[in-house]
Amino acid sequence: MRGTIKDYFTPDLFHAVYIPERSRENDSFYRLLTEYGHGEVRKIDFNDFFMILIADFTPAVTFERITDIQCDYIEISQFETDTSSYKVGGRRMKRVEQGICCFANTSKTSYAYCEAGKPVRFVKILIGKDYFDSFLKVRYGDSYDHSRNAMDYLSRNPNLPELNYIFRQIKDCRAIGTARQIYLESKVMEILSFVTHHYQEGQNKSIFPSNWIDGTFTFFFFGK
Repeated sequence: MRGTIKDYFTPDLFHAVYIPERSRENDSFYRLLTEYGHGEVRKIDFNDFFMILIADFTPAVTFERITDIQCDYIEISQFETDTSSYKVGGRRMKRVEQGICCFANTSKTSYAYCEAGKPVRFVKILIGKDYFDSFLKVRYGDSYDHSRNAMDYLSRNPNLPELNYIFRQIKDCRAIGTARQIYLESKVMEILSFVTHHYQEGQNKSIFPSNWIDGTFTFFFFGK
């Protein structure tokens, strides 16, 4: 599958079907097909800027999801379960870990495996490169390129209590329409602001590395 972050989720990859009675514009719900399990996946679209996926399902059979998207984006996720496995390219299989994870995509094919009878729960934010770059340019100006190292900081310090709290707010949001879009975008901005702020503090103390994560897994994220 090749395209933008809007193409990251398609119902067939999750063996799911659209639920029109629960869905609204840019806020879609999907239910797993009975033969593949039970539970739901929610997709909230923000055009090509960023997308939020909220999943809570239990597969009835073990299935594989293959993703191949030719675009650059940042993925920041919170996993409540450690019941899935993944690999990228020809690398060996690894088990998902609970908590916050971060990844910078560089168009590599990846494989995710959900095991039969084991629940999968996560909140995932996919941020397009243009949106992320715009955020950094506004915040850092001439220091824009250097501030990319904030994602490296997150990868090495993933389970910050504040980030877990923000992800919980995203998951529990009950607003609809424009109010929902504004609220959720503010949460995404809050996460990026929090990460870059704490990275700067770490730089001042000279305790964090300066290399930018580019196309390598730092912590597990489902399906990519």
